[in-house]
Amino acid sequence: RRVLFRSWLLRAYGSFEQPNPFGGYLGLHLPLVVSVAAFGTAGRWTRGAVVVSAAVIGMCLIATMSRGAWLGQVTGLLVVALVGSKAARHAVATFGGLGVVVVLAAWPVLPAAVTDRVQSIFASLVAFGAASNALTPENWAVMERLSQWTAGWRMFAANPLVGVGIGNYNSVYADYRLPEWPVALGHAHNHYLTVAAEAGTFAAVAYVVLLVVAVRQTLRGWRTASTPFSRAIGLGALGSIGALATHNMVDVLFVHGMSVTIGLILLLAGAGAEEPGRE
Repeated sequence: RRVLFRSWLLRAYGSFEQPNPFGGYLGLHLPLVVSVAAFGTAGRWTRGAVVVSAAVIGMCLIATMSRGAWLGQVTGLLVVALVGSKAARHAVATFGGLGVVVVLAAWPVLPAAVTDRVQSIFASLVAFGAASNALTPENWAVMERLSQWTAGWRMFAANPLVGVGIGNYNSVYADYRLPEWPVALGHAHNHYLTVAAEAGTFAAVAYVVLLVVAVRQTLRGWRTASTPFSRAIGLGALGSIGALATHNMVDVLFVHGMSVTIGLILLLAGAGAEEPGRE
């Protein structure tokens, strides 16, 4: 079974050349499509088409095998469900524990390629001693990411106010890296840490404030939207922000022009909002 699924479920990367940003890109869209399918369409055929779109995007996201994208979707889809549906909130409160039991019971029959990736997420949480862990083929990717976190943290700790300079992560990496990891990857594999390392405390705080303002404005657009479709778009955009904020804890999604996509999602979130005195 392990060999069968590993040979079938290769990591998809599309035109992004890497599976992690491709997974992040898909993850920005899935909450939007799920929200429209659940709350924004009335016609049977339209809803069916949107559901099929959500299923295709979801399957492609699974095929990326991107753990960061999966974590982001847990946040994004939970936001859509819990904010958009009172029934979902009651269901989570009532049956959340039962759902965990069901997943654990079904775990042995799930594809090994998927379960191994999920298990490695939890392994990463307890393996932060990158400098003292022995490298193996199984933990190499995790240790590489932890090594970048360590380097980014050292940059920030040495320059807490202004950082090492925007865009200078690679240039100064050699001064802060672990001995076993000579190659810089362009960022610390954590956007918050990358901002702090390159631009200091005030920039990191400013970025968090930006996220808070985006959430506030998106919630406003959702509450004041004039049509069910606009409300669904606002709610989906809120889920997309949640996915972005979570995925950026283990990667950097501002690559491959993805900032344009994020800007368009925020624009859509506010497009249907009603303002006093405006039709």
